[in-house]
Amino acid sequence: TLRRQLSGRYPARTRCRQPARLPRPTRAVLQMLSNFYTNPLAPGISIQYKSNSSISRCAFSRRRSTTIRATASVDTAPSLLKEAAQTRKVEAHKLYDALRLLEKKKEKQVSLQDLNGQWQLCFTTGTKKVQTGQGTGSYFPIKAVQSFNAAEMRIRNGVYLGPVASLWFDGPFQWRDKQRMLEFDFHKVSVKLGPLGPISFDIGNKEAWDNLKELEQAASGGQGNIEKSAESQKIGSNPFFTFVHVDENVCAARGRGGGLAFWSKIENQPSS
Repeated sequence: TLRRQLSGRYPARTRCRQPARLPRPTRAVLQMLSNFYTNPLAPGISIQYKSNSSISRCAFSRRRSTTIRATASVDTAPSLLKEAAQTRKVEAHKLYDALRLLEKKKEKQVSLQDLNGQWQLCFTTGTKKVQTGQGTGSYFPIKAVQSFNAAEMRIRNGVYLGPVASLWFDGPFQWRDKQRMLEFDFHKVSVKLGPLGPISFDIGNKEAWDNLKELEQAASGGQGNIEKSAESQKIGSNPFFTFVHVDENVCAARGRGGGLAFWSKIENQPSS
């Protein structure tokens, strides 16, 4: 046969039986497997399959695990967050992976004294309701600062639009050391418009609270994160942050809504 091919009596291409097409149920199963393994939270094999192709086109390819996409390690994750806070150029998926690494580490040495001071919000994944499931997030578009006063056990959450306007909330918090959780409530809001103010008032009235929440959402492009506390005193019934990492440069936490975020330290002393 080889001699006849070389002499030109047979075509040069190799003759072989065409592979059989897959039955529809098998194609459906392969498609389901493809959807599963290409999920960014599932490691392993990625199946690339075209429903109208034959077995020869069903290609199996290894890919690295995307549970954590090897963009950082537990040791380098804090440095990556610090770089992102300074440059805002680190890719979103790398920051998400770094935050997940720190969360999986389950850091136990988180001290309330380490949180004392002012922290500017840099990056957030949003709540679970708005997460795409692709392991991404975004840099926070405006200046938002959390201030923790460890001595007085008070928190301030502020949104600052330069000299144009400022809006901040004040209230007490509880520190639950075992859970690394800071649970808080807001009792007062203050508003400053240009040279006017600040004007402060209590926010016990539900209608006033709803109006302020709408204002904060509008000012932050829909990424506001203030919440009103619940009446229950059970752990986690009020708004809270569960901290996964705190050092002298950055801190990271997951909120009650399910979103991950990190802040960079801008002042060692809390807001007065």
